[in-house]
Amino acid sequence: MCGEWKIFTGWFALQPSCQQCGFVFERREGQFIGGIGVNTMVSFTAIVATMGLCFLLTAPEFSLPWILGPTLAVGIIMPAAFFPVSKTLWAAIDLIMIPLEPDEAPLRQRPLPKRSE
Repeated sequence: MCGEWKIFTGWFALQPSCQQCGFVFERREGQFIGGIGVNTMVSFTAIVATMGLCFLLTAPEFSLPWILGPTLAVGIIMPAAFFPVSKTLWAAIDLIMIPLEPDEAPLRQRPLPKRSE
């Protein structure tokens, strides 16, 4: 919301609200299901791309260990590595779809523009 970088307390733990502007990251219950969806799509794309690349690199013999090894590694590492990015990306997408109400960032310094409905 305000550009504060320190929104995570750990790799998988998002603070409940921004320390600088007071923006509550989970604006309604279940909001971050979309973030899980984004993470799933990106991870699945990386897995399919890795598998396809491994098939191309091992053709025409198609060595199963050389295909499964990197594919499994990407399948395990990618969802965990992309987790914080997917949460913050989904929070931004949610802000675009549902703009901020005046009381949702109580510590914000400048006033929000009026919302026309």
